[in-house]
Amino acid sequence: RLQLVPGSDAWSKWKDIPVPIIIRFRIFNVTNPVAVQNGAKPKLVEAGPYAYEEKRIKDIIAVDSEKDTITYRQRIIYTFRQDLSNGTEYDRLVVINVPFVVS
Repeated sequence: RLQLVPGSDAWSKWKDIPVPIIIRFRIFNVTNPVAVQNGAKPKLVEAGPYAYEEKRIKDIIAVDSEKDTITYRQRIIYTFRQDLSNGTEYDRLVVINVPFVVS
């Protein structure tokens, strides 16, 4: 049985997840944006992946053992991972605004 009690191994793993969470994005870059503005079909080139590591930190606000509840606020921090990316955070990409085009 797994119990979340302050100071336990389960608590520390729940509060600060030890396994890295990696998110990868691939983006279709429009290489002819001016022509697209004039009605041409977009020419797309896939860029990426751009990888980010997600870190979830739980800030404990209260532990109520009577009600068996934990109140916390979760912060999520994203850090760019150059070593897992094909490109940099400073790459300039042009993307299509799909909701605008569809409406």
